[in-house]
Amino acid sequence: MEKTGNLLKGTISILFILTIITFIGAETIKETLSKIKTEYFILTSFFFIASMFLATLAIMPLTKIKKKFKVFQFKAISWSIGLFLPSKIGESAFVFLLKKEAFATKKAIAIFLVDRFVSFSIIGLLSIIAVLKYAEIKINLEYIAIFIVVLSLLLIKKNKIKEINNINKIFFLAQEAENYLKKEKKAIAINYFFSSINFILMFLVIKTLFFFIGAEVGLIDIALISSMALLAGIIPITLNGLGIREGTLVYLYSLVGVQPEYSILVALIFLVASYVMAAVFLALFYSEFSFILKRNKNTGMQND
Repeated sequence: MEKTGNLLKGTISILFILTIITFIGAETIKETLSKIKTEYFILTSFFFIASMFLATLAIMPLTKIKKKFKVFQFKAISWSIGLFLPSKIGESAFVFLLKKEAFATKKAIAIFLVDRFVSFSIIGLLSIIAVLKYAEIKINLEYIAIFIVVLSLLLIKKNKIKEINNINKIFFLAQEAENYLKKEKKAIAINYFFSSINFILMFLVIKTLFFFIGAEVGLIDIALISSMALLAGIIPITLNGLGIREGTLVYLYSLVGVQPEYSILVALIFLVASYVMAAVFLALFYSEFSFILKRNKNTGMQND
């Protein structure tokens, strides 16, 4: 059943990508790709390393693990697995890694949910601003509240965490996350600070890439559009948001005068660099996460 779902998502991703290629034009894309230089990937790869470091500083106060390198490994592994195995384990691999360090299941999931909530709330707020700016529609406070609640439920229910245990338990574990939000205010404030710095760094790298390829885009537009694309990528109809995320970028950047081939080029650079770095992280830290793959394989055999 799961394989059928992944096949369907893969098909939808391909259809989205083919639609984008048709819209832009194969020849135009080919010509644009010829502008890619090695230093673009080097810059983006360094960003992902810096991003993992900032993510480490963000979550350390929540985990209270004092070894920075250990937390760095956990964040890098969970992010990398999230790219390659979105329907199996995803970024919730962080929970398994915490459990390996003798964390109780409820506490590990609470930390994971709180950390995801912080990131989600940042891009959620920017996305709301983006809707108001680009769609030019009026939304009252009630609609905004409903929007946030619906997306929060989507995060809890769909964002990979459901693979950890029986989905019926998730709603009870959400209470544990709420308790964390109440008693770990300082740790959450630190998480917000470093998560915000992480997003700002990403926006600056994207702006630099646009500058390199000859497109001038405002930093605010990049922040709003990138947030909308990240949010769109959460919608579970494609593999890891592939296709729908790129389509969102092409459309929204076109609203601010960026040629589609430029926006898809930047998206491609980020995509390739992310998978390369994910492969590097998994190769470097294989001994730390190999037990998750064995556990997942055994679980899959039992389900069959």
